[in-house]
Amino acid sequence: MDWQGKKLAEQLMQIMLAAFAAIALVIGYGLGSFKMMLLVYAGGAVLTTLITVPNWPFFNRNPLKWLDPSEAEKHPKPQSASSTSKKKATKKRGWQKWLAATVISYVDDNGCMYVSVAKDGCRF
Repeated sequence: MDWQGKKLAEQLMQIMLAAFAAIALVIGYGLGSFKMMLLVYAGGAVLTTLITVPNWPFFNRNPLKWLDPSEAEKHPKPQSASSTSKKKATKKRGWQKWLAATVISYVDDNGCMYVSVAKDGCRF
């Protein structure tokens, strides 16, 4: 199923479920039967599922054009921005220094992490 097909399936599902909900409400109110209302809506939900879930041909009208593997080898791979430029060294601000000095974390043998905050900025 292509992207436009997924969009169409989503729109069909929403329209059909809303329509069957309205129809079920009218039938249930007209007949005075809650059971009939639920049966009509359940039938509509099943019909909606049968129409929108399978990969029907009308959902594949706009297939994606994939690049041939032999053609892909001819083009160089793009370089990532992080590998080409060096990172700037950032200076820690006052609150970052305080946070690093006051928050104490510990991981035990079972992988549980314990975090505590020291009183008055002093480690304990």
